[in-house]
Amino acid sequence: MPVGMAAADRENTAAQALVGAEHPSVQFKAYLFLGSAILAAAATPIAIRFAQIEGVPSLAIIFIRLLLASTLMLPVILTRYRPALRALSPADWGWTIAAGASHIMGLVLLFFSLEFTTVLINSVLRQTSPLWVLVLEVLLLHTIFRRRVWLGVLLAITGTLVVGLTGVHETTAGRSDLIGGGLALLNAFFIAAYLILGRKLRGKIPFFAYSWVIFVTAAVIAGVVILATGTSLLGYSAAGYIWVIIITFSAQFMGHLAINASLHHFPATVLSVLMQSSVILSAVLAFFSLGELPTLWQITGSLIILGGVVLVTLRRRRPPPPPDPG
Repeated sequence: MPVGMAAADRENTAAQALVGAEHPSVQFKAYLFLGSAILAAAATPIAIRFAQIEGVPSLAIIFIRLLLASTLMLPVILTRYRPALRALSPADWGWTIAAGASHIMGLVLLFFSLEFTTVLINSVLRQTSPLWVLVLEVLLLHTIFRRRVWLGVLLAITGTLVVGLTGVHETTAGRSDLIGGGLALLNAFFIAAYLILGRKLRGKIPFFAYSWVIFVTAAVIAGVVILATGTSLLGYSAAGYIWVIIITFSAQFMGHLAINASLHHFPATVLSVLMQSSVILSAVLAFFSLGELPTLWQITGSLIILGGVVLVTLRRRRPPPPPDPG
């Protein structure tokens, strides 16, 4: 095996074994963060749909949730994380701001996708992000993956497509689904970019401070768009604002904070594959809240997704190989 390939393979395998080498209490926190992120990914699109039903524009929801999250986090940032922010190099600031830009792009695409298609179809197509993560990790980080990782990703994506693209009786192959699906796929790309950038900055900045900078960057960009489009932030129903608050805590704190924390324990590709399980939970929640009944194909696809998740998880438990003498 060439030295460069062996070194990259060792790095990837060691990263994938990271949680298994940690103290049990740290392992528990890692999986707690992961579970929170999965729950948020499944529930947030449904909450977004209810806020939209109440008449709150997508841009207003995005800006309010980012502003609320950034403001609530500010006291902790000022008291605990100012030295960490001062220690960042200009290059690190650039990568962090780029992650914030990816975050706001992903949010805009997510929200507008939900205006055109179902929660389930949206969840399925945006969860194709592992494909984009693999492409970006190979191109930007020169990561090398073994066949089992690729097989796990392939199984998860195949199951995701089976779940979402079969048995949705309420929709037809029309222009709305085409637009909504296309926006969801673009959202998947920006999710991948967000994960890759976060992984690149792991160890350089605490995940809480990193999340705050991302939220502030995204809020500033969203604010500019709000002003340019003349979108109002006032005059909506009380129920609409309650849903926005629920979205803020679900997405920003249970979701993005948990994802950023998980990146300290899971490689980006592994994390994105494990997040595929949120599609199963989303299907269950959509059934109870929106009346979307899972079909036999969707159940089959869910089992395929779980197979991919288990495969990647087992892959992570293998110990790192011995040093390559070459």
